Amino acid sequence: MLQDAQNLMAVAQTPWVLAPTFFMSAGGTVAALAGLAVGRLIPGLGPVGYSILASLAHILGQFLVAWALFVPHPALWTLLPLLLTGALILGGVNGILAAGICRHLKRPGAPP
Repeated sequence: MLQDAQNLMAVAQTPWVLAPTFFMSAGGTVAALAGLAVGRLIPGLGPVGYSILASLAHILGQFLVAWALFVPHPALWTLLPLLLTGALILGGVNGILAAGICRHLKRPGAPP
């Protein structure tokens, strides 16, 4: 147990923990969680809607972090429509799969 704690501390002290990918991931995560919080205010939003909302917010959060911290070039904005389109499609696919799983879990007699 002590070795695990020492390993965790060693990882936390390495400089790559705060590498650009950390900030990109954190920006996307915070944005997705904010999007899901906003989604709670929309009545009747199901798994597909939540997934699309989180996906779009996630890519937008990552994009804004990339633009603000790493590549503040106006041409970067030309990629945003393509990235949002991909997020919309993959968020929809993910939501459809999640909705199918939710239906299966609610079925009477389904295994726990």
